[in-house]
Amino acid sequence: MKKAYGILFISLLLTACFSANNIKEESLPIDKILNLNTKVIRNAPFDEIFTIEQTHILNHSEFIPSLDKAISTSNYIFAIDKYKANKLYKLRKEGGITKVIGSEGEGPGEYLDMVDFDVIEKENQVIIADNSNGFIKLLYYDLEGVFIREHLFEGITADYFAVLKDGNLLFHTEGQCYEEQCYDFVITNQKGEILSKYSKTPPILSEYWIEQHKPLFRTEDGRIIATSYSDAVIFIFESAKKLKKLQTGNEDQIITKSFLNKMNIEDEIFEGLKESFKFYFIENPIQIGEYISFSLEYRGNYITAFHNLVSDENYIIHSFTGGISNLNTSFKIIGADGDKLILLIDSEYLLANNSVEQIEEKFNIDYEKLDHPIIIIADLNKPQ
Repeated sequence: MKKAYGILFISLLLTACFSANNIKEESLPIDKILNLNTKVIRNAPFDEIFTIEQTHILNHSEFIPSLDKAISTSNYIFAIDKYKANKLYKLRKEGGITKVIGSEGEGPGEYLDMVDFDVIEKENQVIIADNSNGFIKLLYYDLEGVFIREHLFEGITADYFAVLKDGNLLFHTEGQCYEEQCYDFVITNQKGEILSKYSKTPPILSEYWIEQHKPLFRTEDGRIIATSYSDAVIFIFESAKKLKKLQTGNEDQIITKSFLNKMNIEDEIFEGLKESFKFYFIENPIQIGEYISFSLEYRGNYITAFHNLVSDENYIIHSFTGGISNLNTSFKIIGADGDKLILLIDSEYLLANNSVEQIEEKFNIDYEKLDHPIIIIADLNKPQ
């Protein structure tokens, strides 16, 4: 029941807002416009974009996962499936059994509606955010999965969260309201006291915004990178009061029907609508060196953009086509491992579009394990 009441919940928040005295949104000037050009689109082969370094199979096969986010540490990869399995997995990098952190339930150290997680390796902490009682509860474990403590943040609802460099907590809220104004981001201290809030939410949110996945990711230098429900903006948070705001595209750089047609995306929603709309579908923003990658997601179709922050060069590829040699594959970028990317490969798509020989040769995996989630660690090849 992850998003079933999303729209109703937003409506209730709009009419019954939380109170907060003397809290005003911080000034948010645009630091940079990422000049994306939707005319430059490629259906690039997988191996033109990525070089596979490692392939990992999660040791769970009772479901087809919807892994949303991965965090890498020195020895492990932690990955969350919040929409189907409601589990947080710990995978040893050099191979081995996958472990589940925490368990479902209503007792101490248990969760019912996991919405996100964070890992602070230097503090030996894995933190799970649970939203089962209407407000966020953070559950703290060590890296081995031993429960330590929990803390309820009354008055805070969120669907994603992360720990900032200064130790404060960033919550990606579901349009939470204060004094009749709603925001996408709320920052609190460890006690839950609100320090700042950002990105005003429109009075009426469409179902397409509500359905979006907006994970928070950590950059190599420890900042948190995020996107909002409300506009086509990437935020990079350094602390409660210090952040950058990157606009993706300008008024002349918009997604059009012809763009979607080129990507073989068809839907009756576009019938009767105006010819174009801005980049409102930004997901999974991740920075690797001088590149920012993010997904433009529309109903299961992932269009992946790579933008060079130094040269302003960019390219956009459609991830449902292309492949390794003749291997057709679909992927989603879910995290970073140093200067490499962590990708989730769609095993259903692999099985439906490739031979057993192709799959075993290119991914070096056993065909019988293809009902397991496949995680790839890969280098991003420099765009040509």
